[in-house]
Parts: sequence; C-alpha cells; structure tokens
Amino acid sequence: MEIALGATSLLLQLFAAAIEGYDLFQSAANADQEVKTFILRLKMEQCRLARWGELIGLSGLMDPPVYTRHVRIHEQLIIETLKEIRTVLDNLRQLANIHDTTSPQKVVSEVDTSDARSSDISGPLEQSSAVREIYGELTKGVDLENMPSTSSRYARGLNHLVRFANEGRIISKEPKRLSWAMKDQDRFRKGLDRLRHLTNHLHETVSDDQMDQLLWQNHETWLSVLQLSNTADDVKAMLTALRETSRHDTALASRDNKLESHLHTTIDNVASFAFKMSSLGRTKPMLLGDHNMLGLQQVSEEDDGCRTLAILDDKPVWIEWRSYTTIPVLGALGAPEPGFDPDLQSVQNVERLTWLLSQPNQPDEFRLPKCLGYVDDFDRLRFGVVLHSMSSTSRSLLSWFDEPRLGVGGQCMIARQLAESLLYVHAVNWLHKGLRSAGILFEKSAVNSVEDFGRLLVSGFGFSRPSDHSFTTSGPPRDTKWSLYCDPGYLNSNRKKGYRKSYDIYSLGIILIEIAHWKPIDKILQSLHSGRDSALGEQGQDDRVRIIESGTVLRQVRKNMGKRYADATRACIQGVTAFGLQDGVDESNPYVAALLQQAFIEVVVDPLKGIVV
Repeated sequence: MEIALGATSLLLQLFAAAIEGYDLFQSAANADQEVKTFILRLKMEQCRLARWGELIGLSGLMDPPVYTRHVRIHEQLIIETLKEIRTVLDNLRQLANIHDTTSPQKVVSEVDTSDARSSDISGPLEQSSAVREIYGELTKGVDLENMPSTSSRYARGLNHLVRFANEGRIISKEPKRLSWAMKDQDRFRKGLDRLRHLTNHLHETVSDDQMDQLLWQNHETWLSVLQLSNTADDVKAMLTALRETSRHDTALASRDNKLESHLHTTIDNVASFAFKMSSLGRTKPMLLGDHNMLGLQQVSEEDDGCRTLAILDDKPVWIEWRSYTTIPVLGALGAPEPGFDPDLQSVQNVERLTWLLSQPNQPDEFRLPKCLGYVDDFDRLRFGVVLHSMSSTSRSLLSWFDEPRLGVGGQCMIARQLAESLLYVHAVNWLHKGLRSAGILFEKSAVNSVEDFGRLLVSGFGFSRPSDHSFTTSGPPRDTKWSLYCDPGYLNSNRKKGYRKSYDIYSLGIILIEIAHWKPIDKILQSLHSGRDSALGEQGQDDRVRIIESGTVLRQVRKNMGKRYADATRACIQGVTAFGLQDGVDESNPYVAALLQQAFIEVVVDPLKGIVV
C-alpha cells in the first residue's frame, strides 16, 4: 500500500511539474507569425497533457486518484515520459530567452480594451482545465465587464476563465513589455515535435475509448481556437501550427489512427475556409444575367415558392430567390435619370453570398450546395441564387413530410447531420439566417429506409451573411410562414441589434420538432393558437413560450424520439440560457461565442450523435 501511495504521489508531482513547465512560456505583444505559431503549439500540447491528466485522475479532481488497468501497466513509462517533458520544456525555455523589459510597477491590470480585439496570443498559463490555456491566451482584448456569469453549466471547465481573465490577465501599456529572443528556431521546432511525440506516448496508455475521447476533445479545442481568432493573421498562425503537428504525426509510422486523421483534415478544411472568408476577395462578378437568359429554363416552383427547379445549359439547378428594393438611376453628374436599379446593399450582399457558396474545397461538414452565380428578375424585384442540383429528382425535407414517417434511425441521422452542419458553419462565423425544412435537400425523390436517402445539403441561404458587424442585415423574412422558424427575439424590436448565432440554433430546434412529429411546423403549432385556423399570423413573440410551457409539443417529441433528442430540441428552443449563458449576452464577444459553441457541442451535437436505435 505504501509503495502504491508513493507511486501515486510521484505521478502527481511529475504531472504538476510538467504542467508548470509550460507556464515558463509567455508571448510578447505584437509577436511575429513564427513566435505566435510556436506559442500556440506549446499551449495545444499543454491542453493535450492536461486533458490526459484529467482523464486518468492526475488533475486533482480525484482524491485519491483511481487509475485504469492501462495506466497501472504503463506506470513506469508514464513516470519517465513526464520527466522528459519537463526536461524538454526547460531546454526550450533557454532557447526562447524570454525576458521582461519593464519593471512590475509599469504593468497594469486595467486598461481600455475598446480600441482592439486582436487575439494576440499572450499571457500566463495555469494548471487547470485543458482549454483554459487557449482561451486565456486568445481572449486578450475582450470586454470583461460584459462576460457571462461563471455559473455556466455547460462550459466543460470554462467557468474558471472569467476569474482567470480578471485576476491573471495582465496587459502592459508598454507594447513590447515581454520580449522573445529566439536563438535557434529549428531546434525549438524539433523540441515542439518531441513534446508532441511524448504526449502521444501518454495518450497511448489509455483505452481505445478514452483515446477517442481525447481526440474529440482536442478537436473541440482547435474549434475554440478558431472561434477566438479574430484576424486573418490569427487564423494563419493556427493553420501553420495545425499543419506542423499534422506533418509530425504523419511522419510517425506508429500513428495510424483513422479518427485522428479525419479530425485533422476536418479542422484544416474549416480553418482554411475561415481564412478565405477573412479576405472576402472576389475576382469576378457573380451575375450570370437576366432570369430569362438564353440557356436557363425554369421548370417548376417547389416548396411554396421557396425554390425554382430549372435547367441551365442542360444541367439541373435550382434557384433560391431573395427580394431587393430599387434606387433611382443617377447620371454622370449625379442627376436622376429615367429608370431604377437594385439597391447597392442588396447587390453587395448577393455578390458576397454567391462568392462564398461558389468557393471550391468547401468542408464536407458544411453540407452546402455549390453556387454557380445569380440572376436578376427585375420584373419581380428579386435576385435568384443559382445552385447546382445533385440530381433532377432531389427534393426537400418539407416535401417528405407528406410521405410515411422515415423511422427513428433515419430521423436521428438527419437531425445529427443538421446540427453538425450548423456547428461548423458557425465555427467560421457564418450566420445562416434561413434554416427551414424547405431548405434541407436530399438527392433521392423517394425514401423508404435510412439507407435510401442520399447526400443531405443545407440550403436556403437567402438571408445569409458573415457574423461581422461590418456586414448589414436584411432583416427577418417577410413571409409569415417562414417567420415560424425565426427566433421571436428577431421578429420584434431586438432585430435592430443584429442577427445572432442563437437565432440559427432556434431555427434548428424548430426543424428538430418537425422531424420528430414528421409534419410542418405550421400544422404542429395550430393546436397552440386557440381560436385560429392556422399557426400563421400574430405568432411572433410567444411561440417559444407556448412550445416550452404547453409541454404538448415537446412531450410528443420525447415520445417519438426519446429523452436525449427531446432535451437537445428543448435547449435549441429555449435559447442561450439553456447553454449556461445569461439572456441578452453579447454573442459577438468572441469569448461568449466560444462558450456557446462548446455548450452547443455538449448539449445538442453530442447527444444527437450518441443516440443508438
């Protein structure tokens, strides 16, 4: 017993020493790209080490720790590995030669952060939850006064961040207070590779299920880093760090984990798209021509006019329409001339949207259709976004509700794919603004089983835009039927504050209800609007309350799909408070966005993935 306790004590000490070794590193304000990459790699390795420590009971959460059989078998290997990690970190500290160029008296803890929100990777590290390091480093400059309460239930260890940010966040008025004098970048990079190799060894001491858990947690941390990367340079540093670690793992013959490879590819594709979005550079106009141009034949309107099936150059396409207003035509001297043109903001919005949707190498997880451009229907004052159709027989989820119920397995699969699509689209700060069952497209026209339905695409981007205050919003949809999918907060005066990610999540919740009931939302809500023949009309501000408080709708969801599905659906409908955030919180704050993303994974995505039929 004494020997066992002695080994436990030694492991705890060595683990703490290894974590503290990472705390030797801080980064300089305005650090160059190379240093940012090194710092990010260091902190990701600290996250991986901390996650492993939490998993096996070395984080202090278990007293005394209870190790698995795998850990006990590899105990000596773990001891030697932790020792070497600390040695490598000490050597890297000497290579970095970090020094403070100011006296402590010049350091202040309170500054005006309104002038910048750059995510310069800087600040001290502390031993605690695995994502503390990344979040603490990347949230320099966020508005701490408006951060949410630390009572968040679904932050997976992120509650400490507000305290860490308030107590440990030190910002200097001297922009070069902390200086890196890198002596040998090649040796430093090799040291980073060695750290990753050693941490990989530690990860291999756990069971296969625990290994998968660590891989998914690491993936979520990268998504959080992306969420908190506010500039193109930040995303570039992240991509460099990600690809350096990926190249190192690929070079190791022993690393042949298909899940790890898949997650590496996914986050690389998503981050690459985010980098592309940050530039929003367009090399050619996206206007194809008039709506009745030669080569374009409109065949039929589908889903209550939501989209038009058409043929373009002998290939099937569909067209999604968005209205615009007009402005008088101005002459060369600014004087009005006969005629009108589409308003400039609508033109800019549709150009940006079609350019984004036309980009090659989009992450598969987005599940977006390929855009060919747009046409102008001036007679009806609308633009038509032309999208490549999977086949001439593709149809929408809305149209499926007229067919027999698909079955719980297929319904859950659709729900999971939709939730994952929204997760990754939001990860690059892209707001959908038009989620509805008419915009969920499938390759097959007839489906009788889970195996039958083809690839799922998420469309309906008629109101879509990047999540950035520099882009204007077109407001909520004018069609009252589609307004049933809109968060009530967006339908009232609060829309002046702009669209939010939580509004997309509400729309997802409505679609989850439709999938569970296997009928359109207007028919589901009819029973909740007493004295009306339809759910349409003055439903705006009270549908959320009616859905939650009546219990009828959600009880049926639970009966048809089970508790996990029903709980995820309820959270989407309830709003940010279901994700541990305060009502009215500033979702444009990158820290808040990261919290919401992490909670969305835990409360919605993971439960839907975990449903076994």
